[in-house]
Formats: sequence, structure tokens, C-alpha cells
Amino acid sequence: MTVREEVRERIERDALLAKLRKKIESGKGTYADTAAYSVRAGKLLGEIFSRRLPEIPLEEREPLCVDLLHDQYIDINVAVDTVQRFRDEAQGFHLAPQHAPFDSERGHQIGSSLRDLSKPLEILQRRAKAATETATKAIHDDRMKSEAKFRYNAGLDCRITRVAVNGCCPWCSDVAGRYRYGEEPDDIYKRHDNCDCTVTFENGRKRQDVWSKREWEAPEPGAGAGDPVVFTKEQAEALQEKHGLTNPAENGTIQQGPSLRISMQFFAHRNSEDMPTIRLPKQEYAHVMSEIASHLTDDDKTSPVFVKRIGNYQYTVENHGFGDYRIIAKRRIKNG
Repeated sequence: MTVREEVRERIERDALLAKLRKKIESGKGTYADTAAYSVRAGKLLGEIFSRRLPEIPLEEREPLCVDLLHDQYIDINVAVDTVQRFRDEAQGFHLAPQHAPFDSERGHQIGSSLRDLSKPLEILQRRAKAATETATKAIHDDRMKSEAKFRYNAGLDCRITRVAVNGCCPWCSDVAGRYRYGEEPDDIYKRHDNCDCTVTFENGRKRQDVWSKREWEAPEPGAGAGDPVVFTKEQAEALQEKHGLTNPAENGTIQQGPSLRISMQFFAHRNSEDMPTIRLPKQEYAHVMSEIASHLTDDDKTSPVFVKRIGNYQYTVENHGFGDYRIIAKRRIKNG
């Protein structure tokens, strides 16, 4: 069994991680649970990597370290995505996940240090354990930092919380606390080896203008944001023309042929807020939100509803402002 396989098997079998996954997937998880997941996964990774270090050839230690950390990067982000989706739906938000870039340099630095034959093996093993544990927890820290920044810039009132574990060092005790975003200590996301402190964020239901700091209460889920959008026949036709769509004989389908077609009856005289939210699988939802954020046109930004083709599907999106989108229709594009 390879090192990566053993790490994966241990993580799958671990009772604490299984309990956390069940809680997260049920919709009852919190960011404190995803932080605990990163702490436990990091400990398992560090223990296995350290124990098996003597059998790993020197030239393989660096790339293996990067691969092991990237595996944790995927797992931790999936867990955070799941918690975020449930929490946002409960609050009536529809914001794209903000994955921090994978810090491959961190893995390269750790792996390179494990090739130093001037150090006794015991020191290299301690380094393999402590450094990979810290790097795994830092993956979660990076995601919390990225999410908090995005949501604050989107106008949400955010708080950053650092919780110190029992018996932590004086430095950790000093930086621990709950802070309004922008007022947290500069070092709140930093950690030393063997530090199990957790850093999480939360956004309240109040939105604020990031320039004037004026706050207002976000609407209840389903209450909408301002007056509902109702399309007349003329508006529906204009929307179709804008997106290169025409009225097909078969109502409600999309066909890719000489032209891309969709029924205008899909929009005419309909209140977009009366249309139910299309719930996508978590990976598809993350991909769609990422594509929307990356390819939003100026026209899309000012449209109450816009249409995006992503892969083999056409998604109709209700637009409540920057980063706040709701999928209200999904249609497969047929070639013909």
C-alpha cells in the first residue's frame, strides 16, 4: 500500500472524521466542524508520513509531500463547500465558493527539507509530522480568509473568530477572540507547529455598503430583494434576442443546431421569484458559480435574469447583485 493510499484509508476509517462527515453532509455542520476535520486529517497525515519517511526515496519525498497536501486541499474544500451551501440556503444567499489557490510552494518547501541528509532521521521525521499537520490546517485557514474577504467585499457583515485550545501558548491566547472583519489582528491566520487553534468566519444577515458602511437587513429566504421581476412578452423577446435565442416549436427545450433556441414562454408573464430554486449537486453548483463569476458580462451584471451556457447545459440565473445568484432553470442543450 502506498503512502497516499494508507492516508486515504485511515481518513476514511477514522471514527471522528466519519462522524464529522455525517454531520456535515446532513446539513448540520459548521465551520468549526470543518476546522476540526482539518486538524484531525492533518494529524493522521503527519503520523503516517513521518512513520513511513525512511522507506521513501529522497527524490520522491518532495513531490509526494505536494501530492499528499493537495489531497487534503480537495477534501477540506469539499467539506467547507457543503457547510457553506447549507448555511447560505438557510439565509437566502447564493454566493459562489471562494477556494483559495492551492499553495504548492508550501508542500515543496516541506518536501525539500526532508531531503537534508545532514540532519538525523529522527529530526526529519519530526519535521515531516509537524510541518504537514500545520500545512493541512493552513489549508482551512486559507479558505476561511478567502471566504471572509469575498463576502465582506460583497457587502456582508463578517466576523472572524480564533479559538485557542486548552494549554495553548501565550501568543495564541493573545490573538484569540472574535473580531469584526478588518479589525482582526494581522497574525490571526498564522500558527506555529503543533498549534491546534481554529480560525473560522461567519457572516450575519445584515448587508453593508462597503464604502458608506450603511447597513440594511437581508430579506428572509424567499422574500426576494425588492419588487419581483415580471416579464412581459416584449421583455421576454428582448431577453431572447440578447442571448441569441429564438422560439422553438417544442416549448421549454433548448436545441443546438443552426441556432440556439429556447421557448420565450419560459419567461413571458412569469415572476422569476415564483420559480423554484434548482438545487444542483455540490460539485456542479461550485463549478457553475465559479463559471458565472469568471465570465459575467457587463450586461449580465445589470440584468435581473441572465442565461449562461456552461458545458452541455443552459442555466437561467436570477441576479440579486454581485456574487448573489439563484439558479431558476437548467436545460440540456441538444445537438441537432
